[in-house]
Amino acid sequence: DSVGEGARYGALADSSPTAGVERARVLIAGALSHRYAENISYQIVDISGQSVLEMTASTPITVVGLVGPTGSLTVKGRAVIE
Repeated sequence: DSVGEGARYGALADSSPTAGVERARVLIAGALSHRYAENISYQIVDISGQSVLEMTASTPITVVGLVGPTGSLTVKGRAVIE
């Protein structure tokens, strides 16, 4: 949800993709931790003739409880650019 909100915010006419990334960082850090908000990127893609801001966040996760092997979770959010 935070990455989707970042994409929507960054796609607004009076905003920018980098502002959207910062918005997603603030939301993720507030809900979880700054550690989870470090790897956020964006790209502008074309979907059916529409310019779309696609934001991606990759976060570390612990696979088993609080200790053990680690992995990562990648989520994407998209919004049509105004």
